[in-house]
Order: sequence, then C-alpha cells, then structure tokens
Amino acid sequence: MANPAKFTAIVVALLTSIGFFASALAQDRAAPIPSKQATAGFQSSGIKAVISNAAKIHNGFSVQMIIQNLRTTDIYISPISSYQDGAGNTALGASGLKFIVDNGGTSFVGMTPCYSQGTFDATVSSCIKSFALENMTVIEPSQTAILGISYRYSGSDGDVGDSTSFALKFLVREASGGRDPIASAAGKVQEAGPARIVTISFPSIPMGNK
Repeated sequence: MANPAKFTAIVVALLTSIGFFASALAQDRAAPIPSKQATAGFQSSGIKAVISNAAKIHNGFSVQMIIQNLRTTDIYISPISSYQDGAGNTALGASGLKFIVDNGGTSFVGMTPCYSQGTFDATVSSCIKSFALENMTVIEPSQTAILGISYRYSGSDGDVGDSTSFALKFLVREASGGRDPIASAAGKVQEAGPARIVTISFPSIPMGNK
C-alpha cells in the first residue's frame, strides 16, 4: 500500500508546479505590447529627435517627439513655424495630401516656437536676428525635452494615410562661458552663442489612430 505522506507530498509538488506555470503564463499575457509608434532617432548637428507617438486627428495628424541634446553644453532651442507653406513647416502624407502646421504657434506643445505669419524663409531670417533667448527651451547635455505638434489639411476630409514624412527646422543657440547652475536656478538666462538653424528630417513616420 502506498505511503500516504509520500503521496501527499507528490500532490503538493504537482500543484505548486502548476501554479508557477499558470502565474508565469498570466504575467506573459499581461506584459505590455511595445508601441509601434516609436521610431528610431533622427539627428543633425548634435540634436536628436525620436517620434514617440504619431496619430490621426480630425482633418490631420499629431506627432509627439523627444528632443535630446547630444552636445556637451547647454542649448537653447525653438522650433520654427510660419502660417505659410515652407520646408520645415509642411508634411506630406502617404495619401499624397499636403499638411501644414495647425494654427501656427498655438499648435506647438512643450516648446515655444519662433513663429510669424510671413513666408517661411522670412520667418527663418527674422528668428535668427531677433528671437529672444528667454523664449527658448533650455536642454542640458544628454537631457531631453518633449515637443508636440499638430498638422492640418487646408481642405476638408484630409486623410494622411498610413504614414507621413516631414522636416522640422529648429533655432539653436549654444550656451557660452560654461554652465551657471545658480543663474539657471534663479531663472536667469546664460550667455549664448550665435543662432543657428538645425534641420531634422523624418522620412517615414507610421500613423496610429487616436
């Protein structure tokens, strides 16, 4: 006759194993699915941008990106935008339709753009000459900032399709004379070098549904 104590031990071991595998399976099923919206980084002149989300909205689309400073000094940075079409202000959907930044300066979230209602080229020239440093976003070395932008179709029923391509122009000034953490903490602007234009191109960004 089988030993009752030994039989009980075997049953307990089997139940423990079943519980372990069931728990592991549940955890695996509950694991989050990586977002298909995240893209590889696109970069230029020490500025890197990663699209963290791109989604269709009514008559257009919105994108959210993470901007990283790859330089060894602080930078001041602002996106450039104009009410009129222009390189850095226009996106092309896979549908063949063209989209422009929605409502000019109000369509940017996270950074204050250098914006005007003139031509895009005139806006770029004006930004280089006179955009105030106080209005620009400071990013420390290796640190990031979030930028959200919405684009719209000039007509009605503008479907971007399953992807889009566009470029953004940024006004960038590099902090000079070293970092002053006391001044930064007090909200004071550091000295900065001359303004430069950095263009980052996004050749193919897949669309999700918001």
